[in-house]
Amino acid sequence: MEPLELEFGKLLFRYDRGIFEVFSLPPSSMPDVRVPVRWLGVRLDFFKGRQVKGSIRIGTVKSPTEPLFARIPDNLELTYTYNPGVRVQPEDEPLLRQYFTEIATRADRTVD
Repeated sequence: MEPLELEFGKLLFRYDRGIFEVFSLPPSSMPDVRVPVRWLGVRLDFFKGRQVKGSIRIGTVKSPTEPLFARIPDNLELTYTYNPGVRVQPEDEPLLRQYFTEIATRADRTVD
């Protein structure tokens, strides 16, 4: 299968042959992430302030039977967390959900 990529803000998400990677665009001092999809967990954390906005958290899960993607923090506990510092708006969720659902489907994982 072809690699699955998504440019999101200053990030490039890439899934290929069981490995998920995150790269900053353009390359910076921010670390890149490389995780086997079997252990990948991605969570959207939204908080209220002057505007509703949130962040994306990428990490690892305790078990590959846990969902790969969730919007509600209580539904996905991450054992390791990487926060790339990119703000997520509620209208971004469908795009991110679609992308991570495709990865979950290819890897025989679920989404919440």
